[in-house]
Amino acid sequence: MVRSVPILIIAAVAAAQTGVHGPAFEVASVKRYTPQLSPGIRAIARRDPAPSQLQTSGTRVSAKGNLMRLVAVSYGLEPFQVSQSQEWADQWDTSEVYEIDARAPGDAIPTLAQVREMMQTLLAERFQLKVSRRNQVMPVYNLVVAPGGSKLEPSIFMGDPPRNG
Repeated sequence: MVRSVPILIIAAVAAAQTGVHGPAFEVASVKRYTPQLSPGIRAIARRDPAPSQLQTSGTRVSAKGNLMRLVAVSYGLEPFQVSQSQEWADQWDTSEVYEIDARAPGDAIPTLAQVREMMQTLLAERFQLKVSRRNQVMPVYNLVVAPGGSKLEPSIFMGDPPRNG
């Protein structure tokens, strides 16, 4: 099966580009994420955390993830819908995890759409993000139950009560 899938292409822009316009955060902090560990505890580094989410508390907004996931959440897409140009790949290490803390302007609580627009502006300013939207035809596979029904049985975990029949 072949299906048309919306794709967002990200690319690096020339440094001489003029300022980015659009809704912006009043103040924002973007830093590499380093987990805080207790002394004597070693961590197994996971460079690609769970999908990034925009978390809001009043006018404060936070997000954590690699650049591809931050772009996806900022545009309301799934990570497979985001592709990168070679220039972007050469310029930014997309396995690096970033933590973003920001404050929306004013006292009104921003909507999700407003937060996404401000995130898009932030990514364009801090990471020289430039986007191109297009639909791309890609192969898609459907997982369907075969005639006669599924032959899979549910897993039994320790502590689960025994099943009858």
